Amino acid sequence: MRKDHLKFIAAMGLYSSCGIIAKFIDLSSTQIVFLRTLLGSLLLAGIFFLSGKKPSRKASLRSRLLVIASGVVMAVDWLLVYEAYNRIGVSLGTVLEYMGPIIVIALSPLFFDEKINAKKVFAIFMAFGGAAMISGTALSGGIDVKGLICGVLAAFCLAGTVILNKSARELDGMENSVLQLLSTFVTVALYTMLRGQVALPATTHDWILILILGFVNTGIAGWLYFSSMSVLPAQTVSMLGYLEVVFGLVLAAVILHETMTMAQTVGALLILTGAVISEVKGIDGIIHGRRRKNGYIAVQGISDRR
Repeated sequence: MRKDHLKFIAAMGLYSSCGIIAKFIDLSSTQIVFLRTLLGSLLLAGIFFLSGKKPSRKASLRSRLLVIASGVVMAVDWLLVYEAYNRIGVSLGTVLEYMGPIIVIALSPLFFDEKINAKKVFAIFMAFGGAAMISGTALSGGIDVKGLICGVLAAFCLAGTVILNKSARELDGMENSVLQLLSTFVTVALYTMLRGQVALPATTHDWILILILGFVNTGIAGWLYFSSMSVLPAQTVSMLGYLEVVFGLVLAAVILHETMTMAQTVGALLILTGAVISEVKGIDGIIHGRRRKNGYIAVQGISDRR
């Protein structure tokens, strides 16, 4: 396996552990996202400028505004998904957020003049069927409904992040990521200050975890992701991107001892299967084009994200 494959897989592993680490920090989800975006954006900006790169002069104001808008939407995505982690667990929160790429495919005819073939329709129905099974558990009293709503809304925000970022075609991956993460931080900072929730960790334990989450799981993971994504084929990026979900589910089970009911497990498998089917034979530019050219999400990759 090439070095770039290993770097990309390492990035997926780091992204997948963000929710796990957050569960051990004694701060609200808003405060955690605030500190994570602050530290991550500082590190990525430092890497960008220390590597000798400069802001592109060819990029239009429209492209920059689209990236900034995607960062604002990503801020809402992260706030929602971290709240979902707190309410329904990392496993279900991660799976529900990954409805985002499927939503992008469903909306692609409206925004990108993409055609939806039978395979895509099948993938969409599988994914939404899986979400319906998970939602059914909530209606029967097995899941915190507010957490479920946060997870579903996070998926739509992730889709919005990808659509906005995909529309900005004049910025390269690293510059795109830095600008997006900075706008994410500014948005979260304003929200945090307006709610009067600005707070720093009270213990050494929390400080260590926040520094790891910000510098390693956000900044270094972003560098690993974008430096490898620029070399790997798009199809490889799209398929390996789903390792984040797999790693997240495994870590949640091993470290947090989270379990899912049979209906939730089947629903999660339907969502992931639909997402993978949608990627087969070159349907890759739409989704990750995520975590993950965007900075996370992931999205366009990460940021997608994740």
